[in-house]
Amino acid sequence: MARKKPLFKTYTAQDDRRLKTLVSDFNKKRNVMQKELGYQPPKIKYSELASQIGSRAEYNRVLSVYGRYLRPGSERIYTNSSGIKFTSWERNENRYAIQRINNRRAKRLSELQIKFSEGQMGRMEDLNLLPAKNWTETYKDTSNFNKYFRSLQHQANVDYWKRGEDRYKENYLTALDAEFYGMKDLKQLKRILKGVSGRQMLEATGWDATLTAHFVYGYEDKQMRLSHILVRWKEVVKRWK
Repeated sequence: MARKKPLFKTYTAQDDRRLKTLVSDFNKKRNVMQKELGYQPPKIKYSELASQIGSRAEYNRVLSVYGRYLRPGSERIYTNSSGIKFTSWERNENRYAIQRINNRRAKRLSELQIKFSEGQMGRMEDLNLLPAKNWTETYKDTSNFNKYFRSLQHQANVDYWKRGEDRYKENYLTALDAEFYGMKDLKQLKRILKGVSGRQMLEATGWDATLTAHFVYGYEDKQMRLSHILVRWKEVVKRWK
């Protein structure tokens, strides 16, 4: 049997046991409280939590989030204005996640050094930098409250931006291939972008809308778009040197 790949570089067998124990303890309490109170959060799965963890910091965050459900009183049930039930644990973790998300979005915006005019709020939304709102007390979709909870946990992930940056670059290169396959200058452009990180791509597309995927798929002449993108990336990369 192939040896299981560790979740991150310093991940140990003891770390793995702690995570599995947390999952077991969470589900045991959840099952008992479900029978007693009629509602509790869905069971959690080791495989799903493990798939989210890529660093020691995120491992510690996950243990803290789901470990807080084991505290007395976390099972207490609330009902919001739409009649949706959730526990004290879910209510608090949503609030903690929103705080983390908004603090990191503000920091991220500062790091990217991008200034948006009132007419560019759509661009800010594309980059997922607008402040998030907490809909817990007014959430209406009874079938998807757990989806909302998990979405906030996904965005609160310590490695959220790094994963997003890597995915952004991957999607950008895929867009170039799809739109300009076989065309002159594409190979040269991809050679330049090979040394550009996802983070740098986000920064550059914040400065210049003609470097975004929206422009890649634009309605102007294809060769004109490709030539322009190549020239602009050359200028941007030169600025970084």
